[in-house]
Amino acid sequence: MLDSNFTRDFIEVMESMKLFDIHKYLIYNVNNPSELKFVDSNKVIVARYNTKEFHNAIGDIKSYKRIFIHFLSVEMCKFLNKLPALDNIYWIFWGADFYSPPSCFFDFLYDKHTQEYMKKYMFNRGQAVNIPSFILNNFVSKKILLFRDKKLYSIKAKAISKVSYFLHFNKYDYDIVKSFFKTDMKFLPFRYGHVEFNDSDILFPEIMNDLKNKYSLTLYKIIFVGNSGNPTNNHLDLFYLLKNLNIKEKFKIICPLSYGNEKYIDFIIKKGKEFFGDDFIAITQYLDKDIYNNLIACSDIMIMYHNRTQGVGNINIALHAGKKVFLKKENTTYKLYKDLDLKIFNTEHDLMNNDIFDELTDEDKANNKKIIKDVFSAETQKENLYFILSNH
Repeated sequence: MLDSNFTRDFIEVMESMKLFDIHKYLIYNVNNPSELKFVDSNKVIVARYNTKEFHNAIGDIKSYKRIFIHFLSVEMCKFLNKLPALDNIYWIFWGADFYSPPSCFFDFLYDKHTQEYMKKYMFNRGQAVNIPSFILNNFVSKKILLFRDKKLYSIKAKAISKVSYFLHFNKYDYDIVKSFFKTDMKFLPFRYGHVEFNDSDILFPEIMNDLKNKYSLTLYKIIFVGNSGNPTNNHLDLFYLLKNLNIKEKFKIICPLSYGNEKYIDFIIKKGKEFFGDDFIAITQYLDKDIYNNLIACSDIMIMYHNRTQGVGNINIALHAGKKVFLKKENTTYKLYKDLDLKIFNTEHDLMNNDIFDELTDEDKANNKKIIKDVFSAETQKENLYFILSNH
């Protein structure tokens, strides 16, 4: 697994459940325990991928009842491809691990204006593939990029063919993976985290008032946009769309950009200011969880312009807080949430109406809140884990 907030919470839940005898957690993307930024557990082994320490930590691969791959990185694809035939490989799907290399999913992931940015500033300068920029300025560069990404794609295809189980909360993503790659893996419901709501709720009036004063939100409608500084947010395309809607109410945009590609983040901040001036608020620092959640709750609407599953935690917070959420119709999260009977809106048609800032009815708010709490609860998360560890 990677050192991340997702795996940190996962380890805590696994250990709290006290299921079976021993779980071994191997983090391979840092050199030693002192470099860990998120995970804090004495159960963790740290060993950089493909080192002697890495292989010694694993030992006999056939001795394990289950092998879980958290994020199917290039390293993990290569690792799987070296293994003998096994029937106990579990892939915990993140999203970004599947839609990589991005050039192989270019038309799927990015909309028109984001594609133009990617072609001009990222792929042509080697940032996506770590090729020196002086190489990537001619026709040959595109051939190099295409060759490299096709090779990575074939490595991934082989690795996915060796996976036994696909772990994720959204079966529509499983269907997409199967449409791209030949695989016999089976789907198992899985959630990394859960929505940490209790009876007293997560909203704190004093925090919300402080945020409204800090960002001068009181006299405006607030649109919360995206979840990160990743181009898959299609920020620029959404900016053009919002600008052309001729929204009558005064509004501000809150745009979280605390992580992602630095040059892309700088670009989006620049374009956001060009489009909306001081009404564009970029959040470039990590915020305390309670502060971040209440910032979402300060918003009137949330718009996620991804073409793939992304920012689900943010979406769940907004829905639980009674906010209107707009997603693309083809986004698998939108499809799943419609199946769950959540009151959710699409960007293709619902954003074109004059009532985008109208609040949900009390009934819709209550229904959304109940569904989110039921589907993404700690109990459901543990039930999924227990089922996986008891039956497969």
